[in-house]
Amino acid sequence: MSLADDFGYAATHRWAKSAKPDRATRAITQNSVWVVEVASSVMGWVEVKEDKIMGLYVDSSVFGSGIGSSLMAFAETEIQRTGRSSAHLDASPNAVSFYSRLGYVVLGNPNPDSSIPMVKQFGNDA
Repeated sequence: MSLADDFGYAATHRWAKSAKPDRATRAITQNSVWVVEVASSVMGWVEVKEDKIMGLYVDSSVFGSGIGSSLMAFAETEIQRTGRSSAHLDASPNAVSFYSRLGYVVLGNPNPDSSIPMVKQFGNDA
């Protein structure tokens, strides 16, 4: 059984729906946000604040297309450009394996909201 299985669909849904209505406005005005559009529709975005990836979203219709990995690579490059040696994020339990494939490792116990803190140290491959 995986952590995502333990976390369960209902908890994952609550976590995803917990964003406040002004979340997008705050993200755009306070942090760096990059968007991927396909045929004039937003298919994914990533939000970065300093060395932390605050959010990554990929529309389920394009899962497996590489959009999420591409957004992460772009965000990591931007983080490195600021002179930082690592990137941090809080992963939903169902996304830990995705981030692990990108080189992130778990950095301690789950947060109170059940997200998993993760870090990626940059080397020559990021």
